[in-house]
Amino acid sequence: MAEKGLTRRDLQEVFVGFEKRQDEKLKGLENRVVDQFHIVAEGLNDQSKLLAEGHAGVVDRLKTIDERLERMEKEGERQHLETRSLIRFSFA
Repeated sequence: MAEKGLTRRDLQEVFVGFEKRQDEKLKGLENRVVDQFHIVAEGLNDQSKLLAEGHAGVVDRLKTIDERLERMEKEGERQHLETRSLIRFSFA
């Protein structure tokens, strides 16, 4: 019995079948990768929102502290002027 070698056409059919199987496998993998990306992107979006909310809270807190410092500075300036006036009055 003589062995028959593969012809060019036989090889093309084998490769076409192989390509189709690989395409199906890769298509499934591609869908999983896209799904995983959406999950990761959604998580990043949530974390970005939390970061923005935290930043807004810090900014509000800094504004409150700044206002308090301004009030303290004005009060200190007022007390200084009052003390100066009392000292001037006592020497007059």
